[in-house]
Amino acid sequence: MEAFSKDSSFDFSSKQGWEEYYNRQGKEALDMEWHSSISLNDIAEMVPEEESLECLMVGCGTSHLPDAVLQKRKGVSITLLDSSSSCINQLQQRYGNKMKYVCGDATRMSTFLSSSTYDMILDKGLMDALFCGEGWDHPIQSLLLESANILKPGGSYLLLGYRLMSATKDFLEQTGELNGLQWKFDCEGSTERVMVSIARKANEGFSAL
Repeated sequence: MEAFSKDSSFDFSSKQGWEEYYNRQGKEALDMEWHSSISLNDIAEMVPEEESLECLMVGCGTSHLPDAVLQKRKGVSITLLDSSSSCINQLQQRYGNKMKYVCGDATRMSTFLSSSTYDMILDKGLMDALFCGEGWDHPIQSLLLESANILKPGGSYLLLGYRLMSATKDFLEQTGELNGLQWKFDCEGSTERVMVSIARKANEGFSAL
């Protein structure tokens, strides 16, 4: 995060801001890791050990988390999603055909991803970034609606983010209920600074559309 220390005005919720960052930083951006208080190996252990599991990493940035997941979970198919084309290009150069790639807005995923496609969505920092914007409730609502649409029944949204206030938890729970997602906060692996939370999609009988 040192790249932002000289510019406290950086808008973490801005898609254009992130595109400019990745375009400007180039290969140096590949070394940036959010929430380093939880090791990548520990996060990878949170991914279910299931054959042919489809995992979507939203707002993936240039984290090395995909490496850790591939090493720990050999059968997982990983799709990397970020709104920055420069970020996605860097990841393609790093991983080649080991991953799938999508450049797009996570709050509009159903416009470019098929419904009921993924077993897990992994969010390490995207929701944190959205919380930084004015009127953050609308993009968060859209993110959860879109996530519910593309998750398979019984699928889960794994969130690693800064600790949440009670009012924010209430908001996520209420929004989740509207979309068939049930939240559990402060899960195993949480630290004093970072909270691990999981939202699970209803198995059947619920459509977010």
